[in-house]
Amino acid sequence: MVLPIKELKNLILKSRNYVTHGIWKVDLKQLSWHRRIIIKTIRTFSLAYRGFNEDKVSLRASALTFYSILSVVPILAMGFGVAKGFGFEEKLKVILEQNLKGQEEVATWLIGFAGNMLNSVQGGWIFGIGLVFLFWTVMQVLGNIENAFNSIWQVKRSRYLFRKFSDYLAIMLVAPVLVLLSSSSQVFIIEWVDRMTTDVNFFGYVGPVLYTFVQLIPFIIVWLLFLFIYMVMPNTKVNFASALLAGIIAGSAFQFLQWGYIHFQIGVSKYNAIYGSFAALPLFLVWLHWSWLIVLFGAEISFSAQNHYQYEYETEIKGLNLRSKQKISLYLLHTVVKNFEMGEPPLTAQQISMHLKIPVRLVRHLLYELVECRILVETTSQELKEPAFIPARDISNLTTDYVLNAMNKKGIEFLFHEEAQALNVIEDRIAGFQKSVQESNMNGLIKDLTKG
Repeated sequence: MVLPIKELKNLILKSRNYVTHGIWKVDLKQLSWHRRIIIKTIRTFSLAYRGFNEDKVSLRASALTFYSILSVVPILAMGFGVAKGFGFEEKLKVILEQNLKGQEEVATWLIGFAGNMLNSVQGGWIFGIGLVFLFWTVMQVLGNIENAFNSIWQVKRSRYLFRKFSDYLAIMLVAPVLVLLSSSSQVFIIEWVDRMTTDVNFFGYVGPVLYTFVQLIPFIIVWLLFLFIYMVMPNTKVNFASALLAGIIAGSAFQFLQWGYIHFQIGVSKYNAIYGSFAALPLFLVWLHWSWLIVLFGAEISFSAQNHYQYEYETEIKGLNLRSKQKISLYLLHTVVKNFEMGEPPLTAQQISMHLKIPVRLVRHLLYELVECRILVETTSQELKEPAFIPARDISNLTTDYVLNAMNKKGIEFLFHEEAQALNVIEDRIAGFQKSVQESNMNGLIKDLTKG
């Protein structure tokens, strides 16, 4: 009995090692198309799972849950304002009551609070202040969501204020409409199919097929909503196919979570004696936290689906020593400088990553280190509308020694309370070594780095 258990352990260890390391060393070009799809799928989910842990997604979901609770009334007020403009205000109230089934009193409170806030900004001398506060609250929530997405995509800079306003306004307008459509379209189409099957004989034969399709409509609309979020929220370019895959997976998970939340509301009634009117609050918090977990895991999937092929050498790169980091940094800088010298548009981290076949997370990390060293400066790609990089100083004076010295001096220098003679000797030796490097004929310009 010992042998089978030992063999099982070895099998588990080998499988884990293959998924962690071996799968990234497989040459996809030598595989058949169906095996290639399987390997890509395993890579995507393996990378997403790793990113889920490394990016502290659970902690970020908790933070977003907290921000959501603080701003639930302003967000509902904004949703009711948009719904009222389209004539769907009453329908939105019905949807909210359905989602809080068995806790109608809580739903009534939320609707009342949101209505009062909306009324307070529709007239009187506080119109301007109330409207600004409403927009500011929603913008803050969306800003925190963007920061979470940017962290997953390793983007250091958020949108500029004008882009925040335009993009966030689009989300404020599109999201409530899609939520309303996901709930109301199914009822509308079922009624239409019923009428058509009664009036037209042909529809009597295809009715069951149409009914099956109708059941998918809420899923399709939620997929579109998640697709929209995954393409718009990160301050970088996201491929449509990657966002669509993440939207389908996360959107489906969200729909099943929603179904479970509504049906388990009935079980909350037994806690009424303890929690009173707030019996729904614990379950609502759990649902909200899990919702954010699903949304952020979908963001990890979209990132992994778009960048998995750049992680083929990631296991070797993860434990890089200082020499390798400096070598890759010089390689990245040389690419940026040559591109600038030729008068080409500034390169983004994604473009550099694809060109040099280096994982995009490592590229972004090293590029931003060069920005902190004031060797590069961040700008915006006019074509792609995302962060790009150009040299921060005259490239005719940018030498290898200057770059390495700037990287070595990055950070805070430790100051000793008592000056020791040995430290002075060490400092003199380091200065002498740096001077010899500076005067060496190998200390050339970065733009000429690859010349023989």
